[in-house]
Amino acid sequence: MGERVGGRANLFGFGVSQNDVWGDAPTRRPNYRIISEYEKNMAKMQNELLEMKAKMASMEQMRNASTPTEVPRAESSTSNHCSSTNASTQILRVGARVSIRSLFDSSRIVATGRVYGLDPSLKVGSQLLGPNWCEVHIHVAIECGEKLPRPYALFKTIKHAEGATVAWPCHLTYFESFAIYLE
Repeated sequence: MGERVGGRANLFGFGVSQNDVWGDAPTRRPNYRIISEYEKNMAKMQNELLEMKAKMASMEQMRNASTPTEVPRAESSTSNHCSSTNASTQILRVGARVSIRSLFDSSRIVATGRVYGLDPSLKVGSQLLGPNWCEVHIHVAIECGEKLPRPYALFKTIKHAEGATVAWPCHLTYFESFAIYLE
């Protein structure tokens, strides 16, 4: 096979053709079909992006509207379960979807998750849970740099523990006030 000169293939022998070397040169019809598919996909993605932006804006409005000005504290409890006195004054229970507040600024939500356990004899990592603590499965980390109160294994921050269970104080877990979750 020789060098390519002037758009022609200088080939030697009977078995190799120009299409075998450089492939088929597409005509207008396949090019137009490919371009129209890309344009349809692009329009679809732009519509999805607009919908997601609208959802995000409504979530932000709901979050701003539901942020309490005064954060209530948990009542001290001698029983085996935690009670949380938030806006709905419901008892914290296993399976409840909760927002997890910061250890240092209880008005900041650092993650969302679900309560997995309230029994003080449960072990999370290598430590017993203890009274007024709950085992929480972290669904979505919001403040990725927030330190865990009880780091274990390789989990040091909320972001590291995303998708795992951690121990968290009951007075910093609040029932979600809206039902939009990223699971």
